[in-house]
Amino acid sequence: MALCLIPSSELQKLDFPEIDFGDLVGHFIMFLIFSIYLLSDLKKYTRIPSQSRKPLILALSICIFLGILTEILQLLITSLNRDGSIADFLFDCAGSGLGISVTRFIKKKPDSVT
Repeated sequence: MALCLIPSSELQKLDFPEIDFGDLVGHFIMFLIFSIYLLSDLKKYTRIPSQSRKPLILALSICIFLGILTEILQLLITSLNRDGSIADFLFDCAGSGLGISVTRFIKKKPDSVT
């Protein structure tokens, strides 16, 4: 959330290399990483196999809500000098979707027997 709401004047002070569509790539990567950690954490609390889809749905819902919220806040908080956009939101969703997909298929390593 903090990364999405950094004022544009502060972003310009950072010495990032110029990348085509860098803002969209940034949104994609932020939400990719966020969704991986979120789903990994939510999976820890699901022990019943019949409920295995609940963490997926919850993680996706949280990511979509956060994407919408950050874009709306960028529009409403004028002091940020940032613009909310549908493209940013779509890349938030794409990063979240990929992160959730990757996390879903990562299997936990079996515990070693000592």
